[in-house]
Amino acid sequence: MKTRIATLLLIAAAAGCAHGPYTPDGAVAGPEDSILIHSKDVNRVVDIGDVDVRQRADGRLEVSVPLANRTAKPVRLQVLTRFLDRTRRPTGDQTPFEHIALAPRATTVHRVVSSAPADEFEMELKRN
Repeated sequence: MKTRIATLLLIAAAAGCAHGPYTPDGAVAGPEDSILIHSKDVNRVVDIGDVDVRQRADGRLEVSVPLANRTAKPVRLQVLTRFLDRTRRPTGDQTPFEHIALAPRATTVHRVVSSAPADEFEMELKRN
């Protein structure tokens, strides 16, 4: 079984995708596990801060993700958020890919709220 997992990880690495979980600076797993990075390049140019996840009184999920451009050049990203139930199955609620432009050394907080009740989220982050 360990051989199969190692083989799958090597295939994913060879394909050039860095699917999550993403844990910045070796942090303990948390909401950051729900951020899928599609390019190693994103890890080099963008810092992802502490993710804030709140469930509103009506059951909708609010997610805030701090993003910081660590380079001296502008960075353009695309972000898609998919909302999940407690078994991590999609609820059918997801955003289209949203475009984020970060000026050199700039920071922003990407905020998104589900349109229906949700328990968890999965966010895809890639370069534009």
